[in-house]
Amino acid sequence: MANLYSLSNFYGMAGYGSSLFGGTSSTSLYNSLSQYSTLRSGAYGKLTRSYYGTQNSVQGTSSTRSTSGTSSTSSTSKSYSSYQSAQRANLSSSFAKSSTALSSVKSSAAELKKTADQLTDTQKGNVFEKKTVTAEDGTTSQAYDTKAIYEAVSSFAESYNDTVDSLKNVTSSSVKNAGESLERMTSVMKKSLSGVGISIGTDGKLSVDEKTFKNADMDSVKSLFNGTGSYAGIITSSASRLATQASNQISQTNGSLYGSSASLYNSYLNGSLYNGFF
Repeated sequence: MANLYSLSNFYGMAGYGSSLFGGTSSTSLYNSLSQYSTLRSGAYGKLTRSYYGTQNSVQGTSSTRSTSGTSSTSSTSKSYSSYQSAQRANLSSSFAKSSTALSSVKSSAAELKKTADQLTDTQKGNVFEKKTVTAEDGTTSQAYDTKAIYEAVSSFAESYNDTVDSLKNVTSSSVKNAGESLERMTSVMKKSLSGVGISIGTDGKLSVDEKTFKNADMDSVKSLFNGTGSYAGIITSSASRLATQASNQISQTNGSLYGSSASLYNSYLNGSLYNGFF
């Protein structure tokens, strides 16, 4: 009964339903020829079939949507999982490259400091200490060991150039700044270095001309490279600072803040880092 009343209301035919099942005497079905005609033509049967057909269609659509939604959710989940895996791989690769570049700077800067220390050393037996030289006539004098000094300065220049090269692959601003400070000091000393056969290329690297260097005034060479206040002494401090900055950045890259096991790293991957913004 309730369904047929719903059918009547659904199609705007409430009058038909009440007449069919005995409404007021003034509206009896059999007093209305038009309604009787409607019954004979099978309109109510068509109405019933149409109603339930509509309901089944709605239910089927709902089921289809539900299935489609489940499929879509599953597909989205798989896509996001693939995205996370790709991002994790990219970040891991980025961290590895950064760590490798920083390690190169650290080791080259440490080697530069070592070669600079050999030149700045003022202790007995240092490379700039004059040695007794015996002339052909048997006379003796004190003179610099030009060959030993040239070799020590050449080693310094080679380490310096390796450090300049290593800085090209670094993205850390603190490490780059330390490296630029080192190169600026060398540029400031360009004229003095040139006076003893050492030139600075357009790429910032040092080049030592052996003949010019060995014929240069060794006292001038000593003033450039020997002692803590010399050019080599300043480079020693700069190289030490550069190595420290690189070491600190390595710790941050591989450690608890940015490393592959870090909370910030994982928060970036799973999206929780940005949850507060949405």
